[in-house]
Amino acid sequence: MPGAARAEAEGRPLEALRLYLQAGDTPRALDLARRSAPALEEGWAFDVLRQMLDSLPYAALGPDLQVKLCLCLLHVGEVVRAEALLRELRDLPEVRAETLFLLSVVASRRGDSARQLALAEDGLRAAPTDRVRTRLMRVQASALNVLGRTAEALPIAHEALALAQDTAQHGERAHLLALLNALQAFTRTPLAEREAVIQAGVRAYHRAGLAPACTRLHASLAYLYRLHGRLQDAWTELRVAQALEDQGPTPDGCLVLEAQGDLHRAGGDDRAAQTAYEAALHRAEAQGITYLQDTLAYKLAELALHAGHTAAAHTWLTQARSWQYEQPGRWTGGGAQFYEGLFAALRGDPAAATRHLRAALSDPRLGLEEQVRAQAWLLHLTPAHQPLPAEGVGALKELLTFLGSAAALHPDLSALAPLQARMPGLFPARGNPEAPTPRPGRRPAPAPAGDPAGRRRAGECGRHAAAAGTQQTCRIAGVARAARPRHPRAAGGRPGGRRHGAAPRGVREGLGAAPARGPQRGAGRGL
Repeated sequence: MPGAARAEAEGRPLEALRLYLQAGDTPRALDLARRSAPALEEGWAFDVLRQMLDSLPYAALGPDLQVKLCLCLLHVGEVVRAEALLRELRDLPEVRAETLFLLSVVASRRGDSARQLALAEDGLRAAPTDRVRTRLMRVQASALNVLGRTAEALPIAHEALALAQDTAQHGERAHLLALLNALQAFTRTPLAEREAVIQAGVRAYHRAGLAPACTRLHASLAYLYRLHGRLQDAWTELRVAQALEDQGPTPDGCLVLEAQGDLHRAGGDDRAAQTAYEAALHRAEAQGITYLQDTLAYKLAELALHAGHTAAAHTWLTQARSWQYEQPGRWTGGGAQFYEGLFAALRGDPAAATRHLRAALSDPRLGLEEQVRAQAWLLHLTPAHQPLPAEGVGALKELLTFLGSAAALHPDLSALAPLQARMPGLFPARGNPEAPTPRPGRRPAPAPAGDPAGRRRAGECGRHAAAAGTQQTCRIAGVARAARPRHPRAAGGRPGGRRHGAAPRGVREGLGAAPARGPQRGAGRGL
């Protein structure tokens, strides 16, 4: 079989495997798949690996390759099939640790951090290899962070980082550096420090040859810049993130779209914001990123209400609540409480609004943006004949001073006019965000890692939410989805422009833990 041997020698394993199979030599085809799997996995060539493994009889693969097939299936969104296979494999000692890791990834993408943590810890007790141990520690740290146990997560993340360094796991080291950004998601870490951590993650991904994984980091930095009132810088980061998506769409594309919607709204373009949010929701559904669905539905409900489309607002609000009921264990409950408080305030129910807003602020996982808005609305609800509570005034001023901007309050400025009258000088001088100027034309290509000039030019300071590497996402489409209106127009809203299609299959990206709000979203993902 000289043709197969030549294809193998020239680095065309898929063609070589097919030639072996055509010649009836299944043993050599299996041997080739087993030898090729580590390099294909390291290079995120999950589409090629999946085609190789699907070409072989499943029973002939053996547990080691069967679990690799499950990894590929998660990356392309076939979660139902992957989960069924993983359940059959989880009690086999030789693959138990890796199987539990993949199951923890499934839990993370559904926002079930408690289950994610339990599965990761079970995997660590199953005698994993160094490679799998590093991944398990990463998703363990991510879950602890999202559960509000950051002090426990940090030493685990640093231990995993040292293990990755000692065992030359370059891609995993990049994921862990990105995780460090996620571990700051629920803290008031100064922007300069966040930028430094994100830049380290971006550089590590480039060195590992995994530039597309930087998408989430750039989106994270865009979120931070927006909250600090630096909208032009935020758009620069999103253009870099979109350029990476254009090279090969990843599951983090829905976060980029959401961030675009947030920036459009900050610039006063609610129509463009609606289109971006709907595209983000469509992408999240296609990729099985279910934790994001309710947040996007709440944002669409708020936009519809501000536009006077009451029926559409009700439709989106009902949809958001339905997702909360469907998965009550999500870590995003604080954000949902904030939006419920906001809508109660807008409909004139101060008692319910106060109850929800206080519940939101009691959640340590509430994002900075929601903290600012919740504090402001609580003060706004204080009866005019009563003095504003000193504790609430102090908390809001502390947040705005930290951010140096009141950009987070931009959607509420008109409604909060009475509060501004009661608190002259409430907003810092930089409170009015600069007008964003998104340019849909040619986007700058990402600058090479370590190039300071290129970094300034392309905005490669890095970025977020789950901070990218931490949580490399897997596309878990195939999860049962609640039905939603194809468009608010069905309920009386306006047409929203062109819809974005789902990301193509074959996304070459890492899986991992679940995310955090805002740029922190994705506080721990990655395979």
